[in-house]
Amino acid sequence: MRSLGVVNTGAAVVGLSLLVSACSSKSSTPSAPTNISTPSASASPSATATASASPSAAGSEASSAFPTFTFVDGLHGWFAQGENIWASQDAGHYWMPVATVSGVVTGLSFSSVNLGWAATLDGLQQTDDGGRTWRPIATGAYGHPTWVQFVDQRHGWITILGGLRAGGIYEFALRSTADGGQSWRDVALPCSPPPGLGTYFSFVTHDTGFALCAGQPGAGAQAKWLYRTLDGGQTWQLIESVGVPGGGSTPYPSRWLPQGGYAQNLFFIDKTHGWISLSRAGVAATKDGGISWDSLGFPYAEPFPQGGVVFASDSQGWVVMYPSGEGGQSGDVPSLLETVDGGRTWSLLCADVRSCN
Repeated sequence: MRSLGVVNTGAAVVGLSLLVSACSSKSSTPSAPTNISTPSASASPSATATASASPSAAGSEASSAFPTFTFVDGLHGWFAQGENIWASQDAGHYWMPVATVSGVVTGLSFSSVNLGWAATLDGLQQTDDGGRTWRPIATGAYGHPTWVQFVDQRHGWITILGGLRAGGIYEFALRSTADGGQSWRDVALPCSPPPGLGTYFSFVTHDTGFALCAGQPGAGAQAKWLYRTLDGGQTWQLIESVGVPGGGSTPYPSRWLPQGGYAQNLFFIDKTHGWISLSRAGVAATKDGGISWDSLGFPYAEPFPQGGVVFASDSQGWVVMYPSGEGGQSGDVPSLLETVDGGRTWSLLCADVRSCN
């Protein structure tokens, strides 16, 4: 059973975007992504990272980032904020604290109700008892895991944020495993260089996955490039892209990859059905593998700060919202909403996931 959701509501939810902004006060406009060839099998992690990112330097910033959550089916889910993890067994109506881990959690993934992984600022960790206890997993790379997803107990991917290189850009790597995390290898990145303000991945099988590359945000809009891989990330093909001529958050025509809104995460439930969570623009959905998109509007009546989306089927899904203030800032209250019609309408499950028990 594959993990149904890996939402770094803040790679989740800290996207690479929030960790980069936490580590650097300098931003740059990314160039358009290009197809990348498969990295050399002999390349070592140290060859792609100039220095190790410091947990002490980024920890205070990352702890105030969006939380991360995931569901493995229509009932069982996990939610993390800071170093604390909660679990739900009733589709997200109630949450109970299950563990406090070492390091701020930036990503969660479960392949069954027992087996799961957590990306943290202290490294990758694994549980085999539903999140109650965790142990470290070596990734063979310098830097912090910022996102993790396993589609079964053997096949998984992580993103690694490494050291700062020339031009104020942090090293960023995508790594995969085919043996449950015992060994890892670098795989190709679809964005070159990876846009520093958002690179989101969603895999549906051991070989098929999608990547959303988001550019510099501004005026309520953000350039976006959507890629697909059919070989586990060794190569990527561009499916759709959109620039921001004139900017603005005006509604986009149906069937376009949305230019309005700032990407929070990308989620595909299978090879055809996918969603993008867009702060300031709500949720967009595709039913044809990313070729065309429809705007589903805002989960709330007002465009409150929004985190990521997770779906258990083409109808049942969840989104995290922040009606108390600007998303990602200390003191925000994460509210969880559910949809049973693919994202067209939403209902409030928990006003505050951390105390919804």
